[in-house]
Amino acid sequence: MQLPARRPRSPIASMLLCGLVLLLALMLPAPRALATVTPISTGGLDWGVKQSFRAYITGPIAHGSIALGDGATQNPDGTFHFPLSSGSYDDATGATVVVFGGSVHFSGHDGQLDMTLSDLRVELTSDGARLLADLSSLPFPVGGAASVYPDTELERLDLTGVDPTIGGGTTSWAAIPGTLAPGGAAAFAGFYGGGTAFDPVTFSYTGTGGKPLAESWSKPGAPFFDDDDEVAGLGGIYRLFVDPSNDAIHVVSSDGVGAYDLDTLVPLASEANASLDQFAIAFDPETATVFADDGSGRVLRFRYDAGTGSYVTGTVDMAPARTLDYDPATDKLWAIGTAAPSPFFSGNPTVEVATRDGADWDVETYPTLDTGGRNIRSVARSSTGKLVATYGPILVSSGPPLQLDLHGSATLADIGSALVATDIPDTTPTAPAAGTTQGYENASAAFTGGKVYASEFGIGLASPRLLTLVPSGANPSGYAVEGGPLATGPGLGAVALDRDDGTLYAPLADTVAVYREGAAVASIPSGPIVRAVGGARSLYAASNATGSLTRWSQHGTAPTVVQQPLDRAVELPTADARGEATFSASASGTPTPTVRWQQRAPGTAARADVVGATAPTLHVEDVSRRQATVGRAGRATLATLRCRTGSCRVGAPRRVRLVLGGEVFWAKVLKPATLRAGRRGAVRAQLGTAARRALVGRSVTVAFDVSIRSGRQLVKRHLRVTLSRR
Repeated sequence: MQLPARRPRSPIASMLLCGLVLLLALMLPAPRALATVTPISTGGLDWGVKQSFRAYITGPIAHGSIALGDGATQNPDGTFHFPLSSGSYDDATGATVVVFGGSVHFSGHDGQLDMTLSDLRVELTSDGARLLADLSSLPFPVGGAASVYPDTELERLDLTGVDPTIGGGTTSWAAIPGTLAPGGAAAFAGFYGGGTAFDPVTFSYTGTGGKPLAESWSKPGAPFFDDDDEVAGLGGIYRLFVDPSNDAIHVVSSDGVGAYDLDTLVPLASEANASLDQFAIAFDPETATVFADDGSGRVLRFRYDAGTGSYVTGTVDMAPARTLDYDPATDKLWAIGTAAPSPFFSGNPTVEVATRDGADWDVETYPTLDTGGRNIRSVARSSTGKLVATYGPILVSSGPPLQLDLHGSATLADIGSALVATDIPDTTPTAPAAGTTQGYENASAAFTGGKVYASEFGIGLASPRLLTLVPSGANPSGYAVEGGPLATGPGLGAVALDRDDGTLYAPLADTVAVYREGAAVASIPSGPIVRAVGGARSLYAASNATGSLTRWSQHGTAPTVVQQPLDRAVELPTADARGEATFSASASGTPTPTVRWQQRAPGTAARADVVGATAPTLHVEDVSRRQATVGRAGRATLATLRCRTGSCRVGAPRRVRLVLGGEVFWAKVLKPATLRAGRRGAVRAQLGTAARRALVGRSVTVAFDVSIRSGRQLVKRHLRVTLSRR
């Protein structure tokens, strides 16, 4: 802990309360009852303070000495051994806190240099790793009364690349490097400045252990979402279209076309058709018409009539197309085809355009689009009316290895008798070191600003990229790349845009990354999805694995801390004296954040709520010489399981049903983990907004089944867990 720069000089001068942090409770805090805190009673610490300092004390300049007491001893290499007196390990957070007895007294310069270290404590937590001690030292060389520095952060430890050795009932940490903390520099009377390398720390104890788990915090102002509604049984889903004028969302699937209520996903209308092409689909938002190629030399029309709750069908006689695009500004439907024999061979695309003529359509065949033999993979019409296309790859050799000729993107301009393609510079993807890229596809347009996005498609890509195109007058195409391609996780699908604030949703393998202004601000644990579309502060995600459509609604924003709590130094004239301290903090967010203060006493690894502390200001009325508090947020923990042998996969239901006061709520079960033998893992759940509100001041018992797979064996367990919100 960092001490104030000014030090009172009395025998017991001051005690520092530090680390009190506002817990912004927008999620249900994790119940501590299911965690295991293992006490530690046997072990020892080996540490030499600093080798050059020891040599100086006993050398020809200081002519000093080193004295050990209270059980401390000196090792053959000159370092010191301190016996363990107490400690604990928290298996929920991986935190280890161990306290050691013994003292070491340095003196030199005929008593002018005098310093004692005692009550050493090592803390390895998610907040950081450090060595603390009680120090007493004379101001050197000016003289005067000794200054006391209780519970001083003496050394900051670096766990990078350091892991404990666990076996035979013992946990050992070897040679943890560290540097002098600013608070400890004053105790050394200016001999060393903060950041100076000190001796590494080695300690071991009898008992289990582990490395502290990193904490993940939402970015200030980041949106958070709940899955409010779901509809299943939709078949293989091809495209989604939001229709705000009719409060509907249109789903095009292998079963046909369906309309669902935008807020509840209640079915509104459907039209069965099993012959629709999954690529050539377009939508006219003004007339609520879905266009879909059925592969038989015609395009089908499905116009939604909200008054009758049905689709009015029709056709447009156009040749089979690779992709369709509808332009509301000109009432034109474009069909861009693929040259034979397949999209992976060289050949310029075919083009047809259908113009609305009352209830009929006039179809005109344009000359073949000259793309230099490159095929169109997808098209998107920007909010400024520009038609932007992505090119597919051309097969050079089927290998192995597979060789593809990659291409980028282009704008397509209608000159009245033909489409003209103009390449957009710097859009050709680079072949990755691993996996195979097939370029960009799934072109999607933002609702305002003219931006167009395209996601990279390939085989075995670990980090596919998201291409962002923006209007630009600097080149003939009228478009340019905005920054470098945004790298994302595996399984990147077609992106979706929010109609309200431009939030970008990037579906990945089992989550949706939420971006604002090019930066990831949140993620949604959606599971694998194939298509997504943005609504008014909502994401509609379709999964072919379950044949379902889920609506994720934004329910607020993560807190932004306006005022952080500050450390407080309390003067305690005697060792048994008591004092008072007040901490304040404030934050903004939607909904208004609630407050929960938590504490962790020195010498212990577990954290606990401060009883009744739910206001922005915390007043501590009885400050003792050793006391510190910290804060932490979490999700609801449903159960903790242990894998006994080998490696186990813990499976849990996707949802858990909660009954509170006769009302039924659902908890979203997060992704289970793979456990190694002897390790514990928690099955966790995130509650929806309604369930969290209903749980305030109440508790509920949840019963559910989980499965544990070890090798070929599958064991099912029935668990009952009581959840409460304090």
